[in-house]
Amino acid sequence: VNYEFPVRELARFQTVIEYGDLEADKANASKIALQSRKQLASANIIARKQNQFYLYGVSGKQNYGLLNDPNLNSSISPITVGGNTTWSAKTTADPDNAGNLVYNDILKLWGELSSKNGGNISQNERIILAVSNTVVSYLSMPNQFGLTAEKILRDNFPNIEIVQLPELTTNGGEMIKMIVPTLYGVD
Repeated sequence: VNYEFPVRELARFQTVIEYGDLEADKANASKIALQSRKQLASANIIARKQNQFYLYGVSGKQNYGLLNDPNLNSSISPITVGGNTTWSAKTTADPDNAGNLVYNDILKLWGELSSKNGGNISQNERIILAVSNTVVSYLSMPNQFGLTAEKILRDNFPNIEIVQLPELTTNGGEMIKMIVPTLYGVD
């Protein structure tokens, strides 16, 4: 059994809801639930900020996220086909094979994940595939047999969950992330 206790600094944040009597009176006269809408907006702001912290940590603190933790493995490159590495370029160059090209990049991720875990995970595990909202549509592109990358993924990984994550669009390009959240019942 290997134990590791990474140290992370705590980061707290909050938001404030403000409204005045005049604003509340005007909203009530218009039958608008001002307080409720402001609470929903506030909850949305907190959820977005929390998501940002979980992905990128907190600047200026020893608090890392899923995309910048120095203890995580480095990213791997996609398969190069005809000198192309992006899904856009690959599927444009070979549109009849689009579903396979996208699936093969994801399969490369699975191979890396499986090898790093010594073969202790199977394709039947719960798997989360995070894809940027910019490239998620490529999962719906068919191959020459009419099968989409998403259909092939779901056939081969029955418990896969595909999540759109806008933060995976970076200045360096689009990213995808594959995560197995539980191993042997341990998160």
